[in-house]
Amino acid sequence: MPRTLVIGLVLALTACSSSTALAPRPDPGVSVEMRKQMLIAECMRQEGFTYVPFEARLADTSAVSRRELAARRGFGAFAHLAVPDDPVANYWLAYDKDPNIKLRQALSLTQRRAWAKAFGRCFVVAVKRLTGKTVKDFVDYQMSYGKEVHAAVSRELDTDPYLLRLAKAYSTCLSARGVRHASSKPTEITGAVSRPFHDELHAISGKTKNGLPVVPNMSPEAAKPYFEREVRAALIDTDCGQTFRNAYFPRRAQLSAPYAKAWAMPVQG
Repeated sequence: MPRTLVIGLVLALTACSSSTALAPRPDPGVSVEMRKQMLIAECMRQEGFTYVPFEARLADTSAVSRRELAARRGFGAFAHLAVPDDPVANYWLAYDKDPNIKLRQALSLTQRRAWAKAFGRCFVVAVKRLTGKTVKDFVDYQMSYGKEVHAAVSRELDTDPYLLRLAKAYSTCLSARGVRHASSKPTEITGAVSRPFHDELHAISGKTKNGLPVVPNMSPEAAKPYFEREVRAALIDTDCGQTFRNAYFPRRAQLSAPYAKAWAMPVQG
């Protein structure tokens, strides 16, 4: 899947058509994402296009400490621009191996547009076949799932007295060390710390496409000062939030699991 499609910032997918695809027999050794990819490939074949099922394999960070990850990746905003060759920092490198990128590049402009529209239809068909859910496009799929999970997790964890105490201590530590954050709610505090850097990234380009922000085109040298500031905040965030994270994310993963299964998504930890 092209990076622009995965990020969901540049390429918007089209609505569902009446095209159908036969679901492959479930294989316990095949991930839910690969099953989705196989359905897309079959639908694309019926649409007259070639598509290779592809599941990105991100760099293994199991042996990387949380602090080292923060030092190398920050919050994941400017890393892909500042250190584009580091597979741990720039996790989008995994998507550059997608064979469909070259397939699309070999097409004419008219064919690329037709391919993208067919992919949009097939993505919606695959989601319907796999989950029974009707979505408008890739972005709608991600957002609908995210809203459903957040509502369920928030009901449980934003009222938990223990997590509320930990989140308050986390927030106090961040403020004392000069890291701004707009919320101290358990379900929002980690995103509140990282969001300003992603907002800043998108503000630099000042552009949108299909109603979504476009990532700016910056050289590593130009991105480095932003990234260094992001890393400093990420390291403080790691120090301040360690106890909170250890308590919060296992609970979140447990609550997210049934929704992830229903939406054919990986469990959000």
